[in-house]
Amino acid sequence: MKFTKTVFLMVVLLCLPMVALAQGEKDPILTLPVLVDGDAFTDSLTEDVTTRLYAFNANEGDVVTISVTQVTEGMDPYIVLLGPAGQVIAADDDGGQVPLSSLISEVAVPQAGSYFILVSTFQLIDGILAFDFEGADLDYDIAVAGMTAVPETDEAAFEYFSGDLIPNTQSQGFSTIAEPVFFYTFQGTAGQVVDIEMSSDEFDTLLYLFSPGGERIAINDDFDGTNSRIMNVELPETGLYLIFATDVFWYNVLEGDDALLSYTGGDFTIALSNVGE
Repeated sequence: MKFTKTVFLMVVLLCLPMVALAQGEKDPILTLPVLVDGDAFTDSLTEDVTTRLYAFNANEGDVVTISVTQVTEGMDPYIVLLGPAGQVIAADDDGGQVPLSSLISEVAVPQAGSYFILVSTFQLIDGILAFDFEGADLDYDIAVAGMTAVPETDEAAFEYFSGDLIPNTQSQGFSTIAEPVFFYTFQGTAGQVVDIEMSSDEFDTLLYLFSPGGERIAINDDFDGTNSRIMNVELPETGLYLIFATDVFWYNVLEGDDALLSYTGGDFTIALSNVGE
């Protein structure tokens, strides 16, 4: 089963609104950029960071709009909105007003909690297609609207659902149409080297590993047949790391069985191993 994580919001004065997502005051934290209604800014993908993750907090029924428009010529943005339990709420490739730009427009969120916005490109979202950066970053403008603002209190608790990975212990998980992405977290230390393995007899697995700040630092599909393994990753900082354990076509779940590349899902096993420091 998935476990509930309490999310505590503490505003940090940086270039983006930042809050800490944590189980409790003394627990390790994610430091994702947390967006509020009306935020608009420029960010970028790089050769080392080909996907970024943002968060926002909402109440049930909030109607949200998210746009990502390329600044760098030739960039093809791809965005996915995920719910607190790993639901794919919406996804878009070329729905924006500018050709190739992406737009998720006026989507009602189903429950109160913390939501995730994944920003990538059509070429880079699953790491399968080759892409040449030619030494240049891929800049984009992102804008959000419609989510409930963070209350003006020192702490406001929200919830998302995940499992904790214990090193050198195998865990069980699932990917379903309702909740295609299973979130896992683990506490990592700067310089620590880890392996993450995911296997299933039922579907083609995919692993994403995000840093505490929401940068995708590793991805794997088909290391061993349809099983996935992220190998020998040196963690860049101390903090709480986030894993997406899912089906390789997780972002197509809204397309249904008629999609050319359709979601399957099922049960899986996952394990985190400490390799060294």
